[in-house]
Order: sequence, then structure tokens, then C-alpha cells
Amino acid sequence: MGGGTKAFYGFLGLIVLGYAVSLVVRATGDTSTLVDGWGVASFELLASVLVLTRAAVSPRDRRFCLALGIGMCLWALGDFANTIESGPPTPSLPNYLWAGFFPVGYIG
Repeated sequence: MGGGTKAFYGFLGLIVLGYAVSLVVRATGDTSTLVDGWGVASFELLASVLVLTRAAVSPRDRRFCLALGIGMCLWALGDFANTIESGPPTPSLPNYLWAGFFPVGYIG
């Protein structure tokens, strides 16, 4: 694992730590669209980019990582769509994107 990848994992770890602290210090029921919507979806998308990068550089893990990375991207896009639509009725675009994770995740 290269130095850039380790730094990226460290950055994602700091984001998770910051999010955990924000959950502890916030009042019950208090939400922030920036943190709970855009922040979570961005974190998920960054993590899926790591998995897709692994698919690009590792022939041994290519199929597994490609399927899982695509599924993770679908889930993250569902979270972005849910944040944009701000609590859409069911079924909606986020529901379809989230459901898209399961077939490709199972394949992976």
C-alpha cells in the first residue's frame, strides 16, 4: 500500500472520528444537512473510489472490487439523491439507487 493510500485511509478515519464526536455532542434529534447528508454521502463516495481504485490496480481482486465498488457508488448516489430531495416519498430515486447496491454487492 502506497503512502498516498495510507494518507487517504487516515483522512477517512479522521472523518469517521469527527462524525462520531458530532453524534455524541449534538442534542438528541438535532441534525445537520451538511454533516448528516452531504458529509455522509461524500464519505461513502470516497470509500467507493478506494474500492474501484483497487479494482483498477489489482488483477486478482478486480471482479470482486469492481462489483462492490459499483454497489457502493449506487448507495452513495442514493444518499446524495435523498439529501437533494430532502425526504422524498416512497418509492423514489434514492430507493432505486439503494436497491441497486444489493444485486451487485451479492455478486461481489
